[in-house]
Amino acid sequence: MQKQRRARQSKNTRTILVVDDNEAAAQMLARLLQLRGHTVSIAHNGLDAIHKAREEQPDIIVLDIGLPDIDGYEVVRILRDESSFVSPIIALTGYGQKDDKERALQAGFNHHLTKPVALKELERAFKKVSAL
Repeated sequence: MQKQRRARQSKNTRTILVVDDNEAAAQMLARLLQLRGHTVSIAHNGLDAIHKAREEQPDIIVLDIGLPDIDGYEVVRILRDESSFVSPIIALTGYGQKDDKERALQAGFNHHLTKPVALKELERAFKKVSAL
């Protein structure tokens, strides 16, 4: 808990929940974010993501849409239906068509990024959604 408080005190570091069913991709992204000073946890499916989001109340969630149990759209809908959950949620997905982006925003995502994404682009998205 103390580690999370320290991260929240800095404008440049955040607590982040990375959700991706590709374990290697999730681990790699988490490690890169940790090297930037962020506190990161990982979930590999939608139900685990919901549980961790409720429990940890991360500053930002980076969420894949194509998950094995329930998709990212449903994860966002469930979390947005909870008045206590207000953290920004960024879609990081292989679904990158215009319709996919619109659907993500309608479901409750704050921002949509298409894989692969550069770390600098992800950091810019963090700043953008944190300013909301």
